[in-house]
Amino acid sequence: ICACLVGSEMCIRHRFTTKDEAMDVIEKAILLFRERGLAGERFAVMIDRIGFETVEEALLRDDSLLERKEEILSREL
Repeated sequence: ICACLVGSEMCIRHRFTTKDEAMDVIEKAILLFRERGLAGERFAVMIDRIGFETVEEALLRDDSLLERKEEILSREL
């Protein structure tokens, strides 16, 4: 599975070896947006605001979002 996650003008290219790995990155993206996105903000704008490298690290190398899933989802919007 090959995917490209797009910010305003940047792309994270990553070859996923399993469907579960791809699903984890999708789940992390949703959790990151829930935690760091502002009301009414688009995902690409959040990437520009917090930095491409921050997003890439969170999605591909850091599992803390998944570890904090319940905490993130239980917060008020």
